Amino acid sequence: MRLKLYLLIWILLGSAIATYGQEYNELTFDQLLEQLLEELEEDVDASEISERWSYYLKNPIDLNKTDGRELHDLLFLSVIQIESLLAHRKESGDFISKQELQSIIGFDLRTVQYLLPFVTVSGDMHYRDFTVKNFLKSKQEVMLRYGRLLQRAKGYSITDTARSRYIGDPNRYTVRYRLNYNDKIRLAINMDKDAGELFFRDKQQYGFDFYGASLSIRDLGKVKHVVIGDFALQIGQGLTMWNGLSFGKGSMIESSARQGIGLRQYTSLNEANFLRGVAGSLTLGKFEFTPYISYRKIDGNMEKVNDDWVISTLSTSGLHRTPTEQRYRNAIGQLVYGGNLLYSKNRFKIGGNFVATHLEGVKLLGKALENKYDFEGNLLRNASLYYNYTYRNSYFLERLLRVLMKDMLG
Repeated sequence: MRLKLYLLIWILLGSAIATYGQEYNELTFDQLLEQLLEELEEDVDASEISERWSYYLKNPIDLNKTDGRELHDLLFLSVIQIESLLAHRKESGDFISKQELQSIIGFDLRTVQYLLPFVTVSGDMHYRDFTVKNFLKSKQEVMLRYGRLLQRAKGYSITDTARSRYIGDPNRYTVRYRLNYNDKIRLAINMDKDAGELFFRDKQQYGFDFYGASLSIRDLGKVKHVVIGDFALQIGQGLTMWNGLSFGKGSMIESSARQGIGLRQYTSLNEANFLRGVAGSLTLGKFEFTPYISYRKIDGNMEKVNDDWVISTLSTSGLHRTPTEQRYRNAIGQLVYGGNLLYSKNRFKIGGNFVATHLEGVKLLGKALENKYDFEGNLLRNASLYYNYTYRNSYFLERLLRVLMKDMLG
């Protein structure tokens, strides 16, 4: 419910921007938003959708340059629609006007209305004009947000140190900084402190509970994309690697098949579902290779048992309000590395992914029934094979998964 309220407030405040100076029906955006909210999983950071839409409203997608991945980012286009758009451009040449969208098979009037504010038809952008002076003149944004509930939560009233209680103040602070140079270089910095968490005192001497930063560089010859810092990977159908937004079962049939877009810069405030390190995508003809490596601290309960560090709990809430949550904070080191190889030809794609995850401790199997087939140990290696193919109005996909698991208990 809180996620829906956040997005509804955002769309109402941003409705003047969403119209983008033309007479689009504002109700269509409300309908689109409501439809997407039905598909979202409960633990998804819905602010990621608002940030994507806000970014593409200010930096529209060039219909003559996109390979379809940015269109996947909008979330309301199906795989078939995106493939139809790319096929239209290949057969008819570059777009002259955005109004050509009406002539693409599979695009009805409502879809075109949704899409128009997010796209453009413009010229090339190159690095040849790059100078420090021009870089400093790039589009820059700073967003400050403050929040506080009017009613006082029970956790702030507990004084008994033996009981679970909130140890921080009830204020929430968020700082976001964004820099964009011709959509080629993008810098994102996030700082966040949730209600109930400490701020510039005790165990939080450095202020905010969460800091995140990422630098994205695109189109460096054969190096298609490089991200340094926080990044996300959406590969295949998500059986071995998927960070960020995902959808459950709903009325939108295209959501039954995930639209893996590979490497992306991570700019969300979700403190759990991301990687931190270096990743890049290299193109070699029809092949695209994406190696990646990440090391970060994750939350969980780790204790020493018989000279071994044992992990009994992994936490993904990102909240550190109570003494227990503070004890879990950044307690476990996690190393993730691997690579994805993708082959694309026309409307056919096939790829394979390998990922290894090392934990600085031995994860024990939970006693609940839902944990029966969970991972146990400190090393997990997964490999997957996937493909997809579109033919006219049909979309075919397959997911083959092979899991290699090695437990190191000594």
